[in-house]
This record gives sequence, C-alpha cells and structure tokens, in this order.
Amino acid sequence: MSGPAGAGRRSLARQLCAELQIPLLVADAGRLMGSGVDPAAAGEALVQVTRSARLMRAAVYWHDADMAPAGAWRDAAGRASLSLFGTCSTGCATHAVDAAAARRTVRLPSLTRATRSALWSRLSDRTVPPPVLDWPLLPSDIARAAASAPAGPEAVIEACRSNIRVDSAPLATRLPRPYVWDDLVLPPSVRRHLDEFEAQARLRWAVYGDWGFGQLCPMGRGIAALFAGPSGTGKTMAAQVMARSLGMEIYRVDLAGVMSKYIGDTEKHLRELFDACERANVLLFFDEADALFGQRMQVKDAHDRFANIEIDYLLQRMEQFDGIAVLATNRRAHIDTAFLRRIRFIVDFLAPDVDERRTLWKLALPALTPDNEELLDSIDWDVLAERLDMTGAEIKSAAMSAAFLARSEGARIGMAHAVRAARRELAKRGVVVRPGGLEA
Repeated sequence: MSGPAGAGRRSLARQLCAELQIPLLVADAGRLMGSGVDPAAAGEALVQVTRSARLMRAAVYWHDADMAPAGAWRDAAGRASLSLFGTCSTGCATHAVDAAAARRTVRLPSLTRATRSALWSRLSDRTVPPPVLDWPLLPSDIARAAASAPAGPEAVIEACRSNIRVDSAPLATRLPRPYVWDDLVLPPSVRRHLDEFEAQARLRWAVYGDWGFGQLCPMGRGIAALFAGPSGTGKTMAAQVMARSLGMEIYRVDLAGVMSKYIGDTEKHLRELFDACERANVLLFFDEADALFGQRMQVKDAHDRFANIEIDYLLQRMEQFDGIAVLATNRRAHIDTAFLRRIRFIVDFLAPDVDERRTLWKLALPALTPDNEELLDSIDWDVLAERLDMTGAEIKSAAMSAAFLARSEGARIGMAHAVRAARRELAKRGVVVRPGGLEA
C-alpha cells in the first residue's frame, strides 16, 4: 500500500481485514528494523511479529515499511498468511519479498474535490470550508481540520497547515505580503495578464472538477507562470500581491539549500519542497529562476550528465505539480525551452514609462506623515519622471535615501534631496546624470 503519510494506508489495511474477517496486527517497521537497529535484533523482531500473527491467524501490517532495509523482508511473506506493507513509494519493500508469494501493489490516489467534501461531511456537520474544497489535503489533514472546526475558520486553516511545514528545512523562506494591487504600477496589458493568471489560480479546482476539464491535464493540475523582465520592474512584488489576493502564503525557494553537489540530493530536496507546497496551498516562488531552470548542456563529463539529470527531474516534477508556482528571471533567454512549454503564463515586465514613473514617485514620496504633517517641499514630479529613467525599485530606493537626506538636515523632502538620491541610485548601474536643468 503506497502513499504519503496520512493518506489512509493503515485505514485501508483495517478495512481489508474487516472484509476478510481476520484480525490485524500492526507493527512499526521503522522502530523495529530501521536504521540504527542491530541487524540481529531486527531479524528477531520480524520473527516475533510474524510468529504472533500466525498464532492469532492475523494479517500483519508493517507501518513505514520503507524505513527497514530491503533484505529484511526476504522471508516475510512465508511467515505470515497475509503481509501488508505501508510505504511512501511503490516498490520500496515488496521487491525484496519472496518471489513465490502472490503480490499486489495498491497506490492510494489523491483525493478529489468531491471526495474531500464527502469525507468532511462524514466527520463534521458544519459547512465544508474552502480549504477542504480547494487544497489537495490528505485524509489525515481533513480529520484534523474537522476536529478544529468548532474553534472557527482560522483554526481550520491552522489545522490544515499544522502538519505541513514548508520552512521546516532550509529549502524555502516565507516572504511577507505587504502589498495590494493598487501598490503595483504596471502597463494595462501586463495587469490584464496577471488578472487572468489570478482567475485561473482561484478557479482551477472548480473548472477541473465541476466542469470536468481535469481530463485535459492528467499529469498535473498546477499553474505555473514566468515573470520575465529587467531587475526592479516589480516581478517579486507582483508575486507577493498575487499570493495575498489568493489568500496564500508565498515561499521563495532557497537555491543554496535546494541545490547540492551530492548525487540525488537536489532531486530529493525538490521532491520534499513540491510535496509540501502542494498540500500547504502556498505559492512557490523561484527567484533568479534561470539558475535552476537553465539550459541543458552538451554532455562532456559526469558533471554535465548529472546536471542534465537534475533538470530532467525538475521538468517531470513541474509537469506533475498541482500547486501554484511563479518563476522570476531577468534572463529569459537562459531558461530551457522545455520549461517554457510547461508554463501556462509568460508575463513580460517592462521598465516603466514616463506616466508610470510619475505615479511611482508619488507613491514612494507621500505628501503627509502618519501624523498628518507636511512632508514634501515643492517636488516637480514631471522633471523626476521625464528626466530620470529609473525602475520602480530604483525609485523606491531613491525615495528612501531622499528621506534620510532631508531628515539629517532637519528639513522637509525637497527636489534637491530627490535628485541627489536618484543620481546616486543610477550611478550603481553606471548611469551618470549631469546637472543640466536639475538642481542638486
């Protein structure tokens, strides 16, 4: 019986034995025969459990069977009339069972929207909450949420996430979500593209399940988007706004934690990360995505071969992903074309034009303090927007520097402070702004 922890493997074993009208003996293979256990002691534990099962005329269910070494199961089938192995992946234990024994592998499928609703209705008389309908939860997650339902909606959400820790390993970092759509200054075409992305992310389970369109995407039902454009044009901010609007947390992938020089470790980390993000219903954000989703290379040595294997695995896992993912890059040409075919939305972020720069300056430099005191002193918005070709991130940084310059002088923020700060910000990328008609 194969499936993730909490998928109902043990419950299925109980139901089978109830149908057969035989007792069930449950043994924890990880504790009895896992790593660190003396082989002799592990063998003795196997003998004792199977001997007890024969005396009781019971079936044996080995919980977490993949935690035990494969060789331990060689004679297991002959010592009990019925042996059931609970594993996280198919073939982890049963491939070592005596070939003369009849074998069958059962893969527990993911719950559909309808089956999640039905399970909730059996466990609670309350209305099915949105997380149960829209999150790809396991039966154990739903049971925990149903027990928390009397405490209110927030308790249900917390219960759904309580056993799913995306940040339990150094693979992803939770990002804040301080922005809303009104804080994002974008061309109308880009905004419409983002609105379409949000609508599909919000309605995907209803369309896949209620309307039957899930058959068109049998591999995976997630939605991935590529945000491409120069640095500072709002890609990360757009991902934060999207997550907040969808009511999801956003986690940025830590490439240093995911990528490993050891063979197989990168694939293992990616599997853990994708699985956790699917169940927790969070938006997975790949910043500088070209570092992980780069072009496959011509194989010249073993390093190239294993690098290509990692990319191939990532391609497969992205195709099977059922969550929401955003890839951000300022080097779109470096992304492997095989990934682009698996991405539903490609949104090109452009440097702001004059009107957008004017709006960005006004958002970055508020007219009043929180105490309603005048903060600005004769700012010429047209000059800032027309003569200073800056991105949104540069304008935000310049506004911050201008505020510090003004505060250090004990004055309100004026044009001189804004221009001086903007010059220094542009100098970071080698752009020199001569005084001309600008006062510094």
